[in-house]
Amino acid sequence: MDWDEDRRIDPSAGVYDTPRAAALSGVPVSRLHYWARKGIYVPGVEAGPRTRLWSWGDLLGVRAIAWFRARKGSGEPPRVSMHRIRAMLTELEASGISQDQLYRVVAITEGGDLTIRLSANEAIVAEPGRQTVMPDVLPLVRAYGNGPDLFQPRPLLRIIPDKLHGEPHLAGTRIASAVVYEYVRMGYPLVDILDFYPDAELAALEQAIDFERSLPRAA
Repeated sequence: MDWDEDRRIDPSAGVYDTPRAAALSGVPVSRLHYWARKGIYVPGVEAGPRTRLWSWGDLLGVRAIAWFRARKGSGEPPRVSMHRIRAMLTELEASGISQDQLYRVVAITEGGDLTIRLSANEAIVAEPGRQTVMPDVLPLVRAYGNGPDLFQPRPLLRIIPDKLHGEPHLAGTRIASAVVYEYVRMGYPLVDILDFYPDAELAALEQAIDFERSLPRAA
């Protein structure tokens, strides 16, 4: 997906409870709850504490933080302290970029700075005195950890933030992969599910089932 398409996406769309947000983002449930409690990253739809609901943009936002916090290999940017991440988030807010717009934070410089993408070839460092840099792109929509690609989790599946509340679905349909998988959990054979959705491709249904099985589930 090119930048012109990407910037038309509404990152505040999509509604995921914490287990689903964890499964799709690749960030553990316990970490999401901890970050929300500490104010490190507060979900943009419903902040809790009893109920926390996350937007599609939030999935990318927590991926960005997790990536900066991760211990990396030789030649990759160093791990960033949580104190520095807090300062970066404050600077992003000051720049007019809220947490639910962190889908735009897609770049890493050699020094490990968080950057804000302005165009295909330009970004600014998300720290005071931010200067323009040429970034090495970190595509947050791509698969991360155990989390899938957040546009195309499987070749015949799609995620569109403002469609079906951001749920993964069969491409070109309104058939959510979670609904297909629930039928399987209830004991329906695939032939019956095909009868329920006669316009669905068999391969797409199989990918939906495989995809949902691959995601971690809340106990």
